[in-house]
Amino acid sequence: MSQQPDQILSEGQEYERSALTLFGESKHRNIDLRLIGSIAVRVRCHQYSKIISSARKYKDIDFYALGNERGKIKEMFLDLNFEIDRALQIALEEMRYSFFHKDSRLRIDVFFDELNFCHRLDLRNRLSVEQSPTIPLADLLLSKLQIVNLEAKDIEDICLLFLEHPIGDCDKDCINVGYISRLLADDWGFWFTVKQNLAKLDSDTKKRFQKDSNSYLRIQSQLATLDSRLLLETKAWRWIIRAKIGTRLKWYRTVEEGEIF
Repeated sequence: MSQQPDQILSEGQEYERSALTLFGESKHRNIDLRLIGSIAVRVRCHQYSKIISSARKYKDIDFYALGNERGKIKEMFLDLNFEIDRALQIALEEMRYSFFHKDSRLRIDVFFDELNFCHRLDLRNRLSVEQSPTIPLADLLLSKLQIVNLEAKDIEDICLLFLEHPIGDCDKDCINVGYISRLLADDWGFWFTVKQNLAKLDSDTKKRFQKDSNSYLRIQSQLATLDSRLLLETKAWRWIIRAKIGTRLKWYRTVEEGEIF
């Protein structure tokens, strides 16, 4: 049966629906599988999803999981008519699985234990702080802010998170600024990348929301709140030592194209 015009889903909506179906299946199997990446941002930011570019393209669905559930996750996707990319599984030493649906060719990437891109984000103790289809909002934001060379889609996702959710000191439907500031106070390189990206966002939002003053002012307020907490947080000794070296030594990991979500 053909869909009526008002029932036709956009590409992003199709990916989101597939992602939530897979999340539901994981819950049924008692697997703690959480969405990350741009689809996770869509799931958590319905109110402001209208700002997502109509030209936005999605290439896959990304999940995070604990390494001790690798076997159950592999079994789940194989049961659902997916096949695993064995070459990638071996090359990445089981830190990431990629699955392709045999019929639709839908691609699923599952990252285990930590997100190790430009900077390392260990989430093994974070899943219990909030029950949601996604990783906690603070970690979702950090997974974007850790990117050294932000693309337009990443800036869009960060803006969505700032517009949709307040900054505070808890994790439930809130961006936990205390957690973020403490984490970055132990890692100068990560801190420096985030600081640079906040400056980029400050400049970009002036152009992006020049006709929407309310959105612009909200994002600016969120940026200022986060920036001030990063500056005020007491820094660890390793942060202080690394800060003395600064950018004379590379402070981030180079990520190959296609390696990051």
